[in-house]
Amino acid sequence: MLDKQMDQAERLRDEMEIELKRLSVSDRESMLASAEILKDSSDYVRRIYERFLLRESELNALKSAGLAKEHPKIKHYQSQVTDVQQVLQKAIVKEIEAFQARKNLQDKRVEELKKRVSSNQADSTNKARLLQEFNIAREEYQSAVKAKEQMAVRYDTEKTKIKIPAKHVIVHDTPEQSGVPVTRGREFVATLATVCSLPFAIGLGIMLMYLAELALPRRG
Repeated sequence: MLDKQMDQAERLRDEMEIELKRLSVSDRESMLASAEILKDSSDYVRRIYERFLLRESELNALKSAGLAKEHPKIKHYQSQVTDVQQVLQKAIVKEIEAFQARKNLQDKRVEELKKRVSSNQADSTNKARLLQEFNIAREEYQSAVKAKEQMAVRYDTEKTKIKIPAKHVIVHDTPEQSGVPVTRGREFVATLATVCSLPFAIGLGIMLMYLAELALPRRG
């Protein structure tokens, strides 16, 4: 939208510049050409221009009638033509100055639009850069989250490995009989019986000695 406004402003500025170059009062022909251009946009110039053409037409009619250059009527109409021409010239100069002022304003408008377009382009560049930085930061964040999740899974896996015993228990469908006997042999049984009967034997001996004392008391 802003680019379109700038294009229109530049086009109008160029048209005004071309029109301004056509306006001039450097000589009679240039003045009349300028009056012809300005009569459609300036009512004042149009009225003065029409009066000038009328006075000049009357002067030419007198000259065509054969009146001499020094004739009073010729001098009178020549003076009127000169006066109206001066007024017309001043009116055209004012219009040129006003047109130049409008042209200067249009130049400023074009420059302002150019600055705004440049500013918008810079903003667009900054926005694109910020968006790119945001996308990079988002990708880095997603990568960090993914790495964290992978580390958590790896940690859980290692933790599970620690809890599981190194030697696995094999469960058979039918129990296997071990080749090693359940008991440890006769020697082990005899030793165990001796150890267990020793306190009993000691107690029995003490009890027999006590009974003997009761049955056969010592004589004094």
